[in-house]
Amino acid sequence: MRTSKSNMSWDRAFQECADEINRHKLTMKITNELFPKEDGDWENWIGLEKFQREQVYTRLVELDG
Repeated sequence: MRTSKSNMSWDRAFQECADEINRHKLTMKITNELFPKEDGDWENWIGLEKFQREQVYTRLVELDG
């Protein structure tokens, strides 16, 4: 049975938020490992080229596999 977002429990909603936060942290960790900046760490992908983003996704898939 599929649960709609409007009928989701609070526990489930908070878990989904935590999962997204953890995925973003992992994505940015990989981004900073692959493409270190001299003036600090990447916080988002503004300024990354498409091929660089694809390299990050490739590394994420390798980690999941």
